[in-house]
Amino acid sequence: MTTTAIPPAAADTAPTPADRLRAAADYLHTRGWHQGGYYDPTADAAYPPACTAGAIMLAASTTGFHPDHDLGDLFHPTPAARAALYLLAAYLIEATGCDDAEDAGTYGNAETVVTTWNDDPDRTPAEVTAALHAAADDWDRIHRAALDADPASASVH
Repeated sequence: MTTTAIPPAAADTAPTPADRLRAAADYLHTRGWHQGGYYDPTADAAYPPACTAGAIMLAASTTGFHPDHDLGDLFHPTPAARAALYLLAAYLIEATGCDDAEDAGTYGNAETVVTTWNDDPDRTPAEVTAALHAAADDWDRIHRAALDADPASASVH
């Protein structure tokens, strides 16, 4: 069985929300993008196409990607998934001015911002991966200096 895990930024550092967003972008690039649900339930694949939120939740799974998983079990968001979804929602609100911004700091609303944006009929896979990378880059720009200066005291979640 092949397992794909997210490599942390450093061997002794947990993955950051930015790392999770980049892993989600990689998943979508490799496995395909989906609209209208977390993942394509009709796909006959161990790693089905996923929506943006679904790819983030897969990237934040504490067990990594395993082809034998029931994917439905992965969609109970971990704190790592929530942090990455908050990050992307904040980026989308700032960068696109999407109108689902009210109370985006709560998990349900952050997920709504991301899924509504993902499911826009005019959305493209390239826009999705570009937004994931741009939000990750913004997080790095803001937080990386603190992490580099004192990894023990910097909050990455």
